[in-house]
Amino acid sequence: MDFISRSYREKVLARWLYILLLLHSLSLATGDESTNKIDITPIQSNGVFFEHQGYVQTFNDYSNLTFKINITFLYDRLKRTRMQHSETKQICSKVDELYCSMSNSSESCKSALTYNCHQLLLFIKKDLDKVQSTLDTFFAFSSNKRSKRYLLDGGSQVMKFLFGTPSSDDYKRYSRQIDILKSFQTIEQQNFEKMSTYSANLQTLLNESYTSLTQKLQSTFKNNMEKKRTLHPSIISKAEFLENILKTLPLPKDLSYPVDLTEENMPILWRISKINVFFNQAIFISLQVPLVHRQKYELVQVHSLPVIEENVQILPLKSKFYLFGENNQTFLPLNDTENCKSLNKTNKICFVNEGSQKITDSNFCEVGLRFGRHSNCDLQTILTEMFVVLPLDNNRWILMATSQQKYSSVCSGNFEKGNLSPGVYSLVMDEGCSFKINSKSLYTSEVSNTQKHYFIPEIKIFKSSVLKDFVEQNFLDYRMESLVIFNEKHLDDWDQITENIEKDKKNWDSVINWNGADQSQSLVHYIFLGLVLLVCGYFIGKKIRQKKDSKHVEKTDSILYEKR
Repeated sequence: MDFISRSYREKVLARWLYILLLLHSLSLATGDESTNKIDITPIQSNGVFFEHQGYVQTFNDYSNLTFKINITFLYDRLKRTRMQHSETKQICSKVDELYCSMSNSSESCKSALTYNCHQLLLFIKKDLDKVQSTLDTFFAFSSNKRSKRYLLDGGSQVMKFLFGTPSSDDYKRYSRQIDILKSFQTIEQQNFEKMSTYSANLQTLLNESYTSLTQKLQSTFKNNMEKKRTLHPSIISKAEFLENILKTLPLPKDLSYPVDLTEENMPILWRISKINVFFNQAIFISLQVPLVHRQKYELVQVHSLPVIEENVQILPLKSKFYLFGENNQTFLPLNDTENCKSLNKTNKICFVNEGSQKITDSNFCEVGLRFGRHSNCDLQTILTEMFVVLPLDNNRWILMATSQQKYSSVCSGNFEKGNLSPGVYSLVMDEGCSFKINSKSLYTSEVSNTQKHYFIPEIKIFKSSVLKDFVEQNFLDYRMESLVIFNEKHLDDWDQITENIEKDKKNWDSVINWNGADQSQSLVHYIFLGLVLLVCGYFIGKKIRQKKDSKHVEKTDSILYEKR
């Protein structure tokens, strides 16, 4: 019995130990899964969302640097090369004697070597002509000397015409010469017109060649500096480049170069500068380097984030971008960043003509919302159904919905479902998780957490039939100030919504007037159709009545005839 009870206790203990180990492994598994999660948090929106874009220094002035590249020596080199080409051409005829005399098949050798030699010279001449043509575009064409014209004969005939009596043969000869002169004058006039046309075409060709060459020079120099990080040593070296910059006039206290003047920063300096190339007996490179102000600003992009409660309220933005001073005392509005140039991932320089404004004196709603003031804000109420996904960085999104939305998520093998009530939410996902809502799937980035993936907003607009039913049912309570109807078209962003508000307000009266005019026209059509039907019925009934009367008369006559 003791042996049985002991074995039974060992079995029970082993079972409990197995259960404990299983529970422990499950707890570890759930603990690992809890590290990968999806967090959905409601956001109390005030109408805007600010996205940090980096730091900016402004500029509105340049430092001009000019470099000269002499190319006159190339003509001497080209002249020597042509002389060598002529000498080589003379040697071609001697190749047969120098080489083919040692060959058994001298005839075939002569033809092959002579052909190859002349073909090589032909290719070289084409290259030399191209070089000559390219160099000629740098210099003005020298005017051709006009040759003098002389009278070689006819002097005696002229003297005879002036002081003697011309014969009939003289008259014929003079007439023939006059005709020849007239013909010659016509030919000269035609040649002059042709030369004028040729001159104009040549000038146009020269201008086009000048523009093309300038663009090619700019592209070549820019490519060398950005990709190869240097110009050709025969043009200018890095040391000479920096030396020319350092020789410029002293900069004002509030201005500086965008980057330190070192060889490592030369590709950046070349990329952000303006390059002009021109020539006049030499190539000149004009480099305009931006001079930035020392104060730094934070670059912020502003997104209109709707306030979703009973209705949807949006804020029309005055500017898409803002520059805020480091001390939060000044700001600058920017409509776009086209005039900005990147120094690196976080720093830019932007061309700005206007001065900064004080934040305390600002009447910009976006600026006030950034610092907690709402006095200058005028939210506009819209009536629409929408679902928008706004992607941020580091696997974060903002979700906006005006109706309940179903969602599903997968994270570390766990699958969940749920519903989102109308509102604005912040979504944060760990690596390896996915989230699907309203047929849109969101995935975390496996390459870089800071890489952005922008999605086109999905906005559902009331259809025309639904809109018509809504207006007919709620026409008595309708107020233009509290209702904005959008046209049925695809909207790429919130700015288009803002732009369409006023336009649709103006169009709404015409829509209502059109509906009323349509109803009045329909009533007139019904009345006219009724009158037509009455007239048709009258004439049809009259004909039917006449037929009945005629049949009745015929029947009566037949009865009387039978009685007789």
